Amino acid sequence: MQRRELLRVGAALAGGGLLSACEPAIRVLEGGFTGIHIDRGRLLSDKELDALPTEYKRYAYADDGISPRALPGHPKGVFRTTSDEHNELGEIADDPQTRTRMHQKRMKKMEVAKSEMNG
Repeated sequence: MQRRELLRVGAALAGGGLLSACEPAIRVLEGGFTGIHIDRGRLLSDKELDALPTEYKRYAYADDGISPRALPGHPKGVFRTTSDEHNELGEIADDPQTRTRMHQKRMKKMEVAKSEMNG
């Protein structure tokens, strides 16, 4: 889950019998969740969101491919999303330039994921 959080990718959770029979999961549940820290990666602070000159770009281009995220609840942290190709704002975009840039962004994210798994 930690890597999923840092890389901003979806996760599938095993449910039902598998999760309840998993010994490490049982130990975590028995011990509670105190002392567990999840690194959520780069989050925008309220101050940073307040200072945004334009709309929040949830899918902003970033050097490492991982866009900074806003936690829910801030009025300037609202964004759109779609399963289709999209621009930095999450709006559907199918022009070649945007598709190419978003693909490059995803490939940068994959490089970070590879280094995290190997390191």
